[in-house]
Amino acid sequence: MLTSLGFAAFVLAPLALTSWNGGPPNVVFIIADDLTAEALGAYGNLEVDTPHIDRLAQRGVTFDRAYCQYPVCAPSRASLLSGRYPPELGGANGSYTNLDSVLGSAATLPEHFRLNGYTAARVSKLYHMAIPGDITSGAAGSDHAPSWDLTNNILAPEWRTPGVAGHYTNETLNFDPNQHYGTGFGAAFYTVQSTLSGDEQADYQAATRAIERLDALQHTPFFLAVGFVRPHVPLVAPVADFQRYDPAQLTPADSVPGDLADIPSIGVFWNETARGPNSDADRREVLRAYYAAVSFMDAQVGRVLDRIDALGLADSTYIVFTSDHGYHLGEHTMWQKLSLHEESARVPLIVAGPGLSPGRSAALTEHVDLYPTLAELCGLGVPASCSGRSFVPVLSGSANSVRNSAFSMVGNGYLIRTEHWAYMRYSNGAEELYDMGAAPLGDVQQVTNQASNPAYAATLADLRARLEAKLHSFDDDPGEIYCAGDGQGGAGCPCFFFGQPGEGCLSSSGTGARLEGSGSPSVLDDTFRLTVTGGPPAHVGFMLQGLTPAVMVLGDGILCLNVGQRLPIQALDGVGATTYAKLGFTSLAGNTMHYQYVFRDFGPCGGVYNLSSAWRVTWY
Repeated sequence: MLTSLGFAAFVLAPLALTSWNGGPPNVVFIIADDLTAEALGAYGNLEVDTPHIDRLAQRGVTFDRAYCQYPVCAPSRASLLSGRYPPELGGANGSYTNLDSVLGSAATLPEHFRLNGYTAARVSKLYHMAIPGDITSGAAGSDHAPSWDLTNNILAPEWRTPGVAGHYTNETLNFDPNQHYGTGFGAAFYTVQSTLSGDEQADYQAATRAIERLDALQHTPFFLAVGFVRPHVPLVAPVADFQRYDPAQLTPADSVPGDLADIPSIGVFWNETARGPNSDADRREVLRAYYAAVSFMDAQVGRVLDRIDALGLADSTYIVFTSDHGYHLGEHTMWQKLSLHEESARVPLIVAGPGLSPGRSAALTEHVDLYPTLAELCGLGVPASCSGRSFVPVLSGSANSVRNSAFSMVGNGYLIRTEHWAYMRYSNGAEELYDMGAAPLGDVQQVTNQASNPAYAATLADLRARLEAKLHSFDDDPGEIYCAGDGQGGAGCPCFFFGQPGEGCLSSSGTGARLEGSGSPSVLDDTFRLTVTGGPPAHVGFMLQGLTPAVMVLGDGILCLNVGQRLPIQALDGVGATTYAKLGFTSLAGNTMHYQYVFRDFGPCGGVYNLSSAWRVTWY
């Protein structure tokens, strides 16, 4: 359950899905770049100064186990904004930066809001942009035009900012005497203590544009997405932000003797001996610059939050804060991203808004879950193309979790993160296994790889099976629809009998409520779900599950299965939709199960009950 964050025990009021003037709630979606959760006060860092993100956490729900699906910018952002896992987007870098080539008619998260009457606006980096190149040129990067009604690109100096420059890697930096910036990976830990005010920096400008959008859109439903580019390198911030931190007083990551001995070499990226800072003094300078960039970005978040409050929008606006992925700051001697370890794959995630009481959650969540969650919070249906799972039950206090594992990947490996374990498997067969729940505090620093420990053989086998099921799910068959109208004949579905036994409402003019499955029908995975659309808004109903098809009249509809189990009651939302997650089902591998949704409806044919189409799927 959600625990207190300096408040009373977590109790969530009923979700307020309408608020301003009785209309739909707004969304302000804020995403930072290359931000580790460990660099925020809200996540326990006592050295960094992030008062504004911390105050958002004080009034929202802070998730301690949120994970990106690919810890590098382009694929992570494409996955988050499409609600799909990276393998479902084709798995190639080109598909991550050209979503039109893989999405077809499926809508992205902001596009879904556009199609439901919202104004969707982008400020700065949401989809992939090359940092710093697309900022210094004011370009849109790999944006997805159908996602937005309004856009703002940002033009800023980045590494060309006047000030005191530093270079903290063991690679050669090819200096440009006019721009004090070089080429290649050696430039990654290039820092600038700006002697300007900060108003010229990308994130300050992004906050200004966001404030202007809030002013202009305050009287209409809006989805405002704001991208901040810090703390992505180059680490540029005003001198005042650098002066907050004394390098000598900062605490670098713990140096554990022999830490790399049990980490497969394929799982080590940006090691200090390769590209990272390789002296204690340099590590402290990079940490100082990173914290300075975080504090500057935090101040811009504060400006946006202040404007939301000043306009009186706080009670009608859901605010999300996250990062595209985490970031290593010297843990395991690694720096930056592209690692499957906790520091790189875990992300900060804070959700605040109407009906949500402040607290913390240990529920496992994924970036792909944000799409269905925000859609549900705002009373919108969730497209079947979306692979995420709404965590509104966690926000409402009705469930501790909506998934039993989180998935992430890089080009050469995969991560399965459960409540207790972190399991990684690489393309060469190498593995890592960490007991994150071991007494007293767990191996939260992932120091001891247990993959070769015989005592963990059963756990390793289980996690291997979970990973295989997850990978299987990306090309699985989620089943097929039956008892559905085809729109060809003169009869209306589901009020009339059908052409063939077991295939109700054939040759009908209307399709009625529709039930569709998606995700993986694996008893080990937790991605399968059933989604009802086209039902009467706000009506109450429940799902039926059975082993065999049937043919019988029930109220205004046709019951197309022999009932074996009635799943929990779930009301249809404001657009006549609801989604059942796999955690509510019971099935065995090899069973073909049949599903149908029943809801109270005093019409259209004079009966009391009506039914959706049916769905059948074979579990494995």
